Amino acid sequence: MNLLPVLAFQSRLRRLWDALTRPPAAITGQEARQDAQLLLAILFALIVIGALTLASQALLNPTAVDDLDFILTTGIWLCLFGLYAAVCRGRVTSVASVLVVLLFILFTVGPFTANSYAPLPYFIVVPILLSSLLSTARALIAICVSAIAFPIALLYFLTPLGYIETHRVMEIVTYTVMVSGVVLVYHFHRSAVERTRLHELQTAYQRVRQSEIELERRVEERTRQLRASELNWRTLTVNSPDTIIRITPDRRVS
Repeated sequence: MNLLPVLAFQSRLRRLWDALTRPPAAITGQEARQDAQLLLAILFALIVIGALTLASQALLNPTAVDDLDFILTTGIWLCLFGLYAAVCRGRVTSVASVLVVLLFILFTVGPFTANSYAPLPYFIVVPILLSSLLSTARALIAICVSAIAFPIALLYFLTPLGYIETHRVMEIVTYTVMVSGVVLVYHFHRSAVERTRLHELQTAYQRVRQSEIELERRVEERTRQLRASELNWRTLTVNSPDTIIRITPDRRVS
């Protein structure tokens, strides 16, 4: 079996993927470039998944195009193109925040519209995970608390809901609490591990630096000793009234 066409196709796909997720040249730091590359990959994946989802929904259920959740999803999907272009211009932090907010709106407001997609509220895990990857701990906590508080506020303060709707809201809240707890625990655990590694690296660097200082001190001290010995020997040979000879192990006189 000739594998050359397959390998060539994989190579073209890899080059295409690298071109689509290449960070802008304006971003110079290695960590910043990795964040930009990750965000570009996420946006591209969301654009493709969103296109397939909207197309399949429009083909299988043409009447769904008039639903509010379809219109909301389409609007956010169109915004993804602008966010992708903004990342290509070097705006990584602001785009990550906007993306998390847009997905949060989609997966909290969308489920409570008429004829909405039933599993939609459980996708709230997506903005929570993205916030864990791309945002600070404070932003992650805000997203988790908002994701829990929004359905509770909807349940108790905004609209009177029946038993089925109330049960569904409680399922959403329970699921969100569980996911948020796991993500928060992982996020803070990862932060603690990174702080420990950073402390170990700093301690190792200080030890190496102290060793370098001690080595430099010993070299300087040994150099002073050699210079003093050389000066003593030079003084002895110059000022001595006697003849000084040196006999090597092979009996050569110098």
